[in-house]
Amino acid sequence: MKKSITLLLLVLIFVSCEKASNTVIAVPDAVIDCQESECNGALDGTRVVVFYTKSGCSAREFDPSASGNTTLSCDSNGCTGTVSSWNVTEMLTGFHDICANIDNVTENFDLDSGELVHESSRNIATDASISLESWSVSN
Repeated sequence: MKKSITLLLLVLIFVSCEKASNTVIAVPDAVIDCQESECNGALDGTRVVVFYTKSGCSAREFDPSASGNTTLSCDSNGCTGTVSSWNVTEMLTGFHDICANIDNVTENFDLDSGELVHESSRNIATDASISLESWSVSN
């Protein structure tokens, strides 16, 4: 009897964990906060492109869960902006890769050498805004 209760509890835990990673939520806003030296007044008005995906950022040939873009506000202290308009309104919770680039080289939504990029993986459980703070120059 004790083994069957333990087994039942394990099954219930697995099912509730599985459901938690497949809950539909509104797409969270992506808050851009770039304080790197490359983020300066020269980028004011430049577009930033953000993708939520489950297939990684490295190849840039991923199937996005959501994609959106906005125009940055930049000065000598850095660049800020919020992506709040997406190609879809909802996405599933769970682990997502977040791929973003400041589209200042060819302005074509693609990642080009020399653009600032942000890549991270996060477990997204709610529609609370996500801050994108670490940026580097792409090769």
